[in-house]
Amino acid sequence: MISMWHNMSIDDIKQRGQTHAKMRDAFPIRISAIHFCLPYETSFFMNDSNGSKKRRYNNNPQFLQLLKAMFIMSIGAELRPHLRVHVGSTVECIYALQSFGILPEQIPFNAATHTIKTKYHLKWLELKLQKEKALEKNKHFNKIECPMIQDVLFGRGWPIMKHPGNVLLRNIINLKLEEYKNEKTKRGKTMIAHSVVWMVKNRGKGGRFLKEDSGWWVEVSNDMARQKVSIAFRDARKLKSNQTRSMNSSANGQAQKSTNEASARSNSRSGAKQKDDNGIKDKNFQVQTDSSTSVFLGMDGITGIKRQRCFA
Repeated sequence: MISMWHNMSIDDIKQRGQTHAKMRDAFPIRISAIHFCLPYETSFFMNDSNGSKKRRYNNNPQFLQLLKAMFIMSIGAELRPHLRVHVGSTVECIYALQSFGILPEQIPFNAATHTIKTKYHLKWLELKLQKEKALEKNKHFNKIECPMIQDVLFGRGWPIMKHPGNVLLRNIINLKLEEYKNEKTKRGKTMIAHSVVWMVKNRGKGGRFLKEDSGWWVEVSNDMARQKVSIAFRDARKLKSNQTRSMNSSANGQAQKSTNEASARSNSRSGAKQKDDNGIKDKNFQVQTDSSTSVFLGMDGITGIKRQRCFA
């Protein structure tokens, strides 16, 4: 139960009292939590002489404490341990409710326009109306408002893929993928797909294969469920093949990179060795030219070294 007291008017206090009196008879058998959301400041809508509403702020904290005390007294002693009070703006209170597992899309309130969202409520009323008409005519009613956790949903998109039933189906597909790939006959592959459908429908409380039809969910036949499983096997095999190809190309790239690095190191060593050898040769040549043997070779005319005569 969530009670929000943002953007109220003077008339709202009387209407809220009447509403709470009627809600006592409509409360569920067990209430797990009550969230009471209060603003930092109260804003009243007063009618001026022209009939239009004007907003007037009142920062009286005693008034907010009075509202809180009135609400605590109205819920009774049995429900007070389940009460949580949140103080802040509308957005801040919605963020606080998320810490209790209450998502913003589950709250029929638009924080931007401060209006009540009745789309899903009207849809629920339409579902109940169609169900009553089917019961009056003794017809089977196959429309489903909300899928269960173990159900497998048809469709595309991230909300469908992350549904728990679809995640369970992908895990079963991955476990039986090798068996499906090794099967050579079409009949054998069909039997494996039927076994997956049987596993989904008999696991835990039993799952269903559902597809969306005019805003509702309807259960499909076993043959259509088997076709979805076959498509899931095909997609899983294609995904695994792409992953293997990507891993092989990455390994080949790493091997080629290692080969290039080894070749570069080898070339650098060869260049360094050749440079050292050339340095040694130049050094030896310098040593030979400075030795006494080179003097005799020059004197005999073997080398092209020209010597200048010295006169005392």
